[in-house]
Amino acid sequence: MSVFRGLIRWCAVLMIVGAAAGCGGGGGDGGSTPPPPVTPSSKIFVGDSGIEPAIGSSPNSNPSPGQVVVERIISGPNTMLSSALVDFALDVARDRLYVADLRSILVFDNISTADGDIAPSRVVFTCCAGVGNYVGIYLDTVNDRLYAAANVNLPPNGQVIHVFDNVSTLSNSAPNRVIAVDPTVLMDVAVDTTRNILYVYGRGAVSTLTEIAVFDGAATLSGPATANRTISIDESFSSGPAVGMFIDPANNRLYAPRFGPGQVMVFDNASMKNGAVNAAAAPERAINLPVPTLTNITVDLAANRLYALDTDGLNIIDNASTVTGTPPIVVRVLAPGGSTFKAVAVKP
Repeated sequence: MSVFRGLIRWCAVLMIVGAAAGCGGGGGDGGSTPPPPVTPSSKIFVGDSGIEPAIGSSPNSNPSPGQVVVERIISGPNTMLSSALVDFALDVARDRLYVADLRSILVFDNISTADGDIAPSRVVFTCCAGVGNYVGIYLDTVNDRLYAAANVNLPPNGQVIHVFDNVSTLSNSAPNRVIAVDPTVLMDVAVDTTRNILYVYGRGAVSTLTEIAVFDGAATLSGPATANRTISIDESFSSGPAVGMFIDPANNRLYAPRFGPGQVMVFDNASMKNGAVNAAAAPERAINLPVPTLTNITVDLAANRLYALDTDGLNIIDNASTVTGTPPIVVRVLAPGGSTFKAVAVKP
């Protein structure tokens, strides 16, 4: 399918909701027409790895239920986006989006106004000589550092975390450090920069079930590493991996989606958790959502709002820091037909 057909698919949704500006149109009658209104800067960004891979964005980060409304669409052959689009990391201060897309970390500058078939501003790195792929990424804006989980066969320590220092200026640069970690298949990575802790979500080396491996000394960790603690989720990969752990360092709180049920586990005192989630490392809360599986999550701390993505839509929950069980209200925003939602990022 061509990029134009992909854009038509998104634009059809925009016309349904009365926001078709920028999707193209027919000829005029020869008279002068006023310029189109300027669309405010985008605040929410959703990655679609469906028929035509795209990044859709909107100024409204708290939409009403119903079909998704997007004002800007990055899509087309110049973007380098693929159906393997997995995860986002947003640098709010620099207005920059990092995208984990199979073997590359792509960078899009001026993301709040970026639109159309545009090339990435940079490629941080292309992974692993064609024998591995990137999954979840985490941006440490305090230290200008990017952590990227990569599934690469690297005996005897399983998979790796690539660490890029000075990432705001890197282009086609190898990682400064490579951390070989315990899990045998990786899904996501998050870092508590306050406590210098690395969280790695993946499949365990011993049980082959899911776990969050916890490593101290994230800022200097290099080479083969053994987890200091482990949060054992103990689920299989049968439902497909969820990406998008979210860390709230100020409150020592970790949000992590489960595989099978549409559920987000919330761990308070996350740095101290060690053991099984149904025993010593039980989450303080579990947020249940009306979907069978999740693909990605993020939290807008300023708005105290959780965004939980599944392949068919976006679920928005208020009071993220306190809600438990089934939320009283879940705003569900539906994906366009043919879409597969995989990544989400939100500007405060």
